[in-house]
Amino acid sequence: TAAADTFAAAATDLQEAAEAAEAAAAAPAAASLVAPEAVATAATSQQLKEATEYTEEVLEPKSIQQRYEDAKVFLTSSAMGKGISIAAGLFLGATFVIASYRTYQKYSSPRAQRKRVIDKNKLLVEELSKYLPDRRSELASGVVGKLRRATGFTPVEVFRKYLWFMLRERKFDVAAVEDMVLLKQALGLTDDQVAEAFKERAQRIYDKYGTLMLNTEGMTPEGIERKATCQALFSKLLFLTEHEPLVAHGSEAFATTDLRMVSV
Repeated sequence: TAAADTFAAAATDLQEAAEAAEAAAAAPAAASLVAPEAVATAATSQQLKEATEYTEEVLEPKSIQQRYEDAKVFLTSSAMGKGISIAAGLFLGATFVIASYRTYQKYSSPRAQRKRVIDKNKLLVEELSKYLPDRRSELASGVVGKLRRATGFTPVEVFRKYLWFMLRERKFDVAAVEDMVLLKQALGLTDDQVAEAFKERAQRIYDKYGTLMLNTEGMTPEGIERKATCQALFSKLLFLTEHEPLVAHGSEAFATTDLRMVSV
């Protein structure tokens, strides 16, 4: 009986040891089954957290002032920012210098200068035509002075330019001659200055059309028309130079208006 009890106790101990071994072997397997689920759960939580933070950042963009401050700090603090600032400044400076130079060239070119002179001549004729001949009595020195300041012309230049317009464009009649006398008075010109204007205009006519020729035999139609224009211009100018109110006869100024001297 004692032996049987001893054998039974030993068998019980062996059974408990086997169950403990089985439990120890099953624990790692269970841990391996639980660990991936825990890792997956943790990763999902991290992704949700990052997505939430990104969503919040998109929903709350920086203001213009904040972006300006960030850019200012970047351009003034970092080496790269300073380099970008210097490069941008040099580029803008070079662009400004080139644009200024091209503008100056365009403004000072012969074509641009001629266009400005033509525009001023047109302005002068248009303004004087408002008074001559219909409102002749209103043409005072103040009106002419304002026109001179607008164009930059001297009194002699104003007289000479309107003379050229009158010789070519206006009907040459008594009213045209009277307008030239009135313009002389409004500009305050002397006989010497009027004679100077006549001589300068006669010289320009000669330079453009050549000598006055009455014999047109053997000339082309274009040549005849050119000489006819020359003859008409000189005829009008000759009448004006001999008009007493414009240049007094017998004066030194009158002696300089001899149209035979223009080609000398």
